[in-house]
Amino acid sequence: MRGWADAEIPRRGLIVLSGVRANSGETAEAFTDDGWFRTGDLGWQDADGYLFVTGRSKEVIVLPDGKNVAPEEVEAVYVQSRYVRDIAVLERNGRLVALVLPDLDAARAAGAGRLANELRVSFGELGSRLPRYMRISDFVTVLAPLPRNPLGKYL
Repeated sequence: MRGWADAEIPRRGLIVLSGVRANSGETAEAFTDDGWFRTGDLGWQDADGYLFVTGRSKEVIVLPDGKNVAPEEVEAVYVQSRYVRDIAVLERNGRLVALVLPDLDAARAAGAGRLANELRVSFGELGSRLPRYMRISDFVTVLAPLPRNPLGKYL
């Protein structure tokens, strides 16, 4: 299995349970036909055998053209805007959009008159670092922190 890339990371061994108690349907979905557990983790392995985890399959956005987008990758680029405190990328009508918690102090300090315009300019510059299919097409600003679970994932 050395040298594979951008795939679900399978597991097998003593640490993996043999199935879901009293639910053969879930057990069948959780394992491949040859007994590997489907972790839901995505990643790649280099030629030396090191494993790199890049995300979760349940969090991947599949666009209408079949392209897969890991929201965390897109968020990591756009959160670099000085006007953004937090951002969540989602799919709406086949396009990437974002919920943005702005950094109002940064906007005031920069003398930004219209925050929405400043965000559009900033997002245009940052988006140029990404392939077109990974760029957000629109955003909405929110005033409350974005809700997260205990692991830091968006609800």
